[in-house]
Amino acid sequence: MFRRWFAFKHSVFQIHFLAQYINSLHECNHSSPVQQAMQLSLLIAVHLLAFSSSCYGGQHKIVGGKTEQDASNPEYMKMAWKAVKTIAEQADAATKVFLIPVEVRKAETQVVAGIKYILEVVYGESKCEKEKIAPDEVTQANCQLKENPMKALYKVVVWSKPWQNFEQYTVTKIRDL
Repeated sequence: MFRRWFAFKHSVFQIHFLAQYINSLHECNHSSPVQQAMQLSLLIAVHLLAFSSSCYGGQHKIVGGKTEQDASNPEYMKMAWKAVKTIAEQADAATKVFLIPVEVRKAETQVVAGIKYILEVVYGESKCEKEKIAPDEVTQANCQLKENPMKALYKVVVWSKPWQNFEQYTVTKIRDL
């Protein structure tokens, strides 16, 4: 609501500024009051059209900006499972078990050269030992969560370009839980 009000106030300011500009043109060009009124009406119509289209559906969106998504979408949990390998590669040698996804708390998308998925995921200690299973083989079916596991919140960024069969995972630990 605040964004819409701010955009409206900004549009009103622009219209006021343009009216002053037209008035200064009138003083220089000596255009008739009818021509001046037509120019002002046209500018107001253009700005109102731009404002209404930018707020279509009650959402003010920024091109290339992040868009909030439903974190319960199963596709995001699949991405979280694919990130297990990246987390294992980044973990120190003292970590003996794999961390597996427990919950996707937040999901956003951003259109870049492809789609960037930005997830906040809770990972917990599993029963799967790194010495006994390869990171590529860790799945929900064969790797379960420990009882009372240590948990941490991670930011998982997936850059996807499906037409090039390209996926890049970047994982950053946010904090322990």
